[in-house]
Amino acid sequence: MADEPIFTLGSTIVDPAGLRVTGADGVHHSLQPRTMQVLVALFHQAGTTVSRESLNQSCWEGRIVGEDAIDRVLVQLRKLAHDSGGFHLETIRGVGVRLLAQAATTPAPAPAGSPPPATAAAAVEPLAAPVQPPAAPTAASVETPLSWWKPLRLYVAGLLLLLVAAGAWWALRPAGGNADAVLVLPFQDMSPRRDQAWFANGVAEEILSALSRDPRLRVMGRTTGESLRARALDLATLRAQLGVGHVLEGSLRQAGGRIRVAVRLIDTRDGTERWTESFDRPDGDIFAVQDEIAQAVASRLGGTLDAVETRPATRSVPAHDALLRGQQLVNLSGDEATWRAALAQFDAAIRADPDYAAAHAARAGALSAIAGQFDDEQQAPRRNRAALEAAQTAVRLAPDLADAHAALAYVLERGQLDVRGAARAYDRAYALAQGDPDLLIRFGIFNVRVGDATRGLAALQRASALDPYNPRAWRALGTALYQSRRFADSIPAFDSALRLSPGMAAGHAYRGDALLMLGRVAEARASYAAETTGWAQLAGLAIVEARSGNRPASDSALASLRRIPGAGYQVAQVLAQRGEAAAALAMLETAHAARDPGMLNLRNDPMLDPLRGDPRFRALLARLGIG
Repeated sequence: MADEPIFTLGSTIVDPAGLRVTGADGVHHSLQPRTMQVLVALFHQAGTTVSRESLNQSCWEGRIVGEDAIDRVLVQLRKLAHDSGGFHLETIRGVGVRLLAQAATTPAPAPAGSPPPATAAAAVEPLAAPVQPPAAPTAASVETPLSWWKPLRLYVAGLLLLLVAAGAWWALRPAGGNADAVLVLPFQDMSPRRDQAWFANGVAEEILSALSRDPRLRVMGRTTGESLRARALDLATLRAQLGVGHVLEGSLRQAGGRIRVAVRLIDTRDGTERWTESFDRPDGDIFAVQDEIAQAVASRLGGTLDAVETRPATRSVPAHDALLRGQQLVNLSGDEATWRAALAQFDAAIRADPDYAAAHAARAGALSAIAGQFDDEQQAPRRNRAALEAAQTAVRLAPDLADAHAALAYVLERGQLDVRGAARAYDRAYALAQGDPDLLIRFGIFNVRVGDATRGLAALQRASALDPYNPRAWRALGTALYQSRRFADSIPAFDSALRLSPGMAAGHAYRGDALLMLGRVAEARASYAAETTGWAQLAGLAIVEARSGNRPASDSALASLRRIPGAGYQVAQVLAQRGEAAAALAMLETAHAARDPGMLNLRNDPMLDPLRGDPRFRALLARLGIG
């Protein structure tokens, strides 16, 4: 399927080579090769009935397979059609199956918080065809080598409604109406086997990171760049509604000991190329190529990187490759196995270059994530100590590396509950990279938690503006508004996060918390029921059932919550809301002794309001340094 072009089904984009489908709501779905093969076969005969025998011949090479093998694939495709929209499958009993693509319509924008509008089932096309790029760029749009998606303006417009509702429009709209942001797209992998996307993406991310450290530049975040990958950029929409003045795109090929990189910087006013360059160098020169690209872009946009480290502090190609591989795994936000695989790559990078500060910082982050998400009370302290050592090593090796200070801040905050130490590290990281949305998210929520809501909210609104397709930015903004007692304002921010990532961890539960504080109990219960993260769902259900007078149901949820390792803080929330103050305070003491990272919510958590008058609670705040 490597030679199959990208095509659309209604407003759904299908990338056969990448085994990926992007729905009209921007959510990505990964398919197994066989499932994609069947989808492509049905697409090529869209509107006509395809027999099972034909599917067997074209997708299973005529091998004898059971009916259940084909049925499993069709079930997966029907689920995809339901989740992504754009097409549906019609079964003709005893004959076969027919794919019908929905027309790409332009519905009225949905109210803030509503799900993406569904295309009317009656609006179908007899055939869908691959989208062809325009013959030449126009003033309104420019064709990139990455894809051909036209409905971008619809998704951006729908998202902007949520930005306005969440109160971030002031940060998103460029001052004076100027479009001054630069959008760095992930580079296209042009390697012979198309198997080095991790390398192409990693190089683009390092260029983006270097540019974001220049305080004169406004650089859109990585997640937004990835979301706009493989879509034709409507430059007029990007310019008018997201403030993007320039787009940097490129391609990379690594083979035979050489790298070939082609880049161009596009002006969104008219689609002209402000700068274009090709590099053909030995693969060890990738660091110099990254420097040259970042410097060239910055100089053309009025910035300068002279005082900023623009490349990773290593000259070891194997170390650099291992770091990039690990970072791509981290970007998957996966399960424990994914985090451990990333950690193994960071360890490999350090073995190749023991003085590679960026690898030590990344290792600290991975260790902290594993400790906080997967370790039990016995394992977590040991791993947190290792994370602290790695972060301190990174800072010692590279005192001006923002990622090193950010890693140290995160480890001190989450693993040590060291508020003062974390504050110093966050301030140093912020001074070095205040244009990095990922840093702004952590910096912002930390400041809200420790009592500086003004500073924290400003950072989070900036993160949402720089990376508007990043659901973590919206979840963090919603959490900050919730902890600032702006319950009604927090709901549109949570809606934005869930619109971008419907299964986002704790997103539905946090939204339920805000609804509960507004007295909208039935809606809160529905949000908790939709949550898929165990501790978040159980805590919410235990509280809402207690609030509704259903003590047996509350007891059942609380009993299940107690069985989850590391959920001591959430148990305390439930007990406080049920009026069991002494038990709640005892559980908070236990959570504090275990260095439960939830404890840093103590100062502002509305769920703990019933405890605030107790001297023992005030003593806990003082011990944490957030009183």
